This record gives sequence, structure tokens and C-alpha cells, in this order.
Amino acid sequence: MQQLTSLLGIADQAMYATTLVAQNPEQENNKKLIVCSGTGDFEQSEGKELEDVLQTEQLSACQQALNEKSIIYKDNYLFAYCSSEYNHNSMLFISGIPKDLTPTQRHLIEIFSQNVQLAFENVQLQSEIEATQQELVYRLSEAVEQRSTETGNHVKRVAHICHILAQGYGLSKHDADLVRLASPLHDVGKVGIPDAVLNKPAKLDAQEWEIMKTHTDKGYVILKDSPHEIVSAGAIIAKEHHEKWDGSGYPQGLKGDEINVFGRIVALADVYDALRHKRCYKESWTLQNVVDEINGQKGTHFEPKLVEVFNEKLNELETVLSRYPD
Repeated sequence: MQQLTSLLGIADQAMYATTLVAQNPEQENNKKLIVCSGTGDFEQSEGKELEDVLQTEQLSACQQALNEKSIIYKDNYLFAYCSSEYNHNSMLFISGIPKDLTPTQRHLIEIFSQNVQLAFENVQLQSEIEATQQELVYRLSEAVEQRSTETGNHVKRVAHICHILAQGYGLSKHDADLVRLASPLHDVGKVGIPDAVLNKPAKLDAQEWEIMKTHTDKGYVILKDSPHEIVSAGAIIAKEHHEKWDGSGYPQGLKGDEINVFGRIVALADVYDALRHKRCYKESWTLQNVVDEINGQKGTHFEPKLVEVFNEKLNELETVLSRYPD
């Protein structure tokens, strides 16, 4: 929208409306136009029905453009009909235009109206792909959890806990979102761990513990070399979420900043959630006991700065546990 108004150099506000807006099955017959994008006064109108935004005279011109499948020019505004292979009921509105548009300006409007619907659908498709990727990550992670006595809500809780910790730590919005999306993959390597070891209701012996520790490398092997950001981040998390700040963790014995920040965040989130819930080998811990344990591991298991963030965000973290119970 801003590109068009800049190219024309004339409009003071513009708006694009369509019926193709995340329709639910029960709304398939709803043909009312919804504002999808706007500039100027219409910037605050996104998501509203067009009839609630425009004046009566403007709505009449809009309906004429829809009926004639054309561009309708008025004194200081226009409506341009937009269509695509999938949607035939969209509208472009531009106000602040002069009475006499040049042929070049009219041509730009025609080209834009022919392509705006396709561009919008491409954005929607990308959003759908991203949503599908996120759902597949959750479902894959939940499938792994089904093999153990942990529930699928563990990975959901860890994801949201990681997001809170990442924000408090000071990561960018992009990286905070990325660790939230990728963290459910942290234990994907457990798919290669025998049930007898994975679900043993007692402490593992030395040999069993060595087998259990291989889930980090197994997870990394499953996820590595992906061109997709979420899966690539998941590979790092799978391999490094059992590393410890003092270098005593596994599988590589990384120390301090050698551990990727995503691995450091997931390490704390995973331990916090595991301690607060019952497992086949233990009962759930009280909040105070968990707080004492995590603070006691400050500078050894966990990065000191992350422990400070944990303490600051504790109420938010506990809310996550309440929202996604076992």
C-alpha cells in the first residue's frame, strides 16, 4: 500500500479489503469485505468490515466497482476491483487523488490492482506454511513424549518458558520466537532410546546412563543440515541442552559462552519444568525447593544471568505451568 501511494505521490490514504481473511468453515458463505491493510486514517481499520469504515456514498462506488469488475474514479478517490484465481471479491480504495490523473498514474493503479490480490495470498500462504511447520514440530515432539511417561504438555510448557526467559535475557524478538518454536525438539533423540531405559522407574545404572546420554547426539543427527531455521535451531538445542555452564555437562563438555544461548535457555527451562512435575522416577518438587535448587546451581549448571532472569520471571513461569497442566 505504501509503495503504491509513494509511486503515485498523490494519495493521502489507501486501503485494501477482501473476503479472503482466515475464514472458518462456518463462515464460508460470509462475503462481507474485511479491511486487510491500510494507510493514513485506515491504518487502525484492519480487521473491520468495510461497511463500518466507509461512508454511504463510498460504499455505493465500491459496490459499483464490484459489480462492473472495474476501476471507478470519483472526485478525490477511487475503487479498483481486484481478483485472482482463488478470490474474486476484493477491493482497493485510494483517496486524496486529483481529478485529472495522468495516463502513467492510471496505468500504475491498474497494474497494482491486478497484482495486489496475488501478493496478499502469497503472504497468507507463507503464514500458513509457518503455522504448519510449528504444528509439525509440536506433533513430532509430542510423539516422542508418548514413548515416555512425560506428557505432550511438557514440550508446550518448555516452549513458553523458553520464550519468557529469552525475552528477559534480552534476545531479539526474532530469536525469542525462534527458541520458542525450536525448543520442543530438544528431546527428539529419545526416539532412539530403548523403552527399558527411557521409562525405568528407578535410578539408571552406569551403562544405562551412558545410553540415555546418547539422545543428545541422536537428536542432532536427526535434525542437522536442515535449510530451515527452526529445524536448524532445534539441532543445536537437541545437542547442547544438557551442557553445563561450568563445563561438566554432556555430550561435549562445553563451558560458558561455548554453549549456544538457545542451549543454555532450554537447559534451565527443561530442568525447571521437570522438577515441578511428577516423573516415573520421582515426585514433583515444591516451588521453593525448585527455586533453591536452580539458584544453588547458579554458575555451575546454569548461566548466572539466566538464573537472575528466572528469579525475576518466576510468577510468569508458574502461570505457564498452570495453563498447561499434566
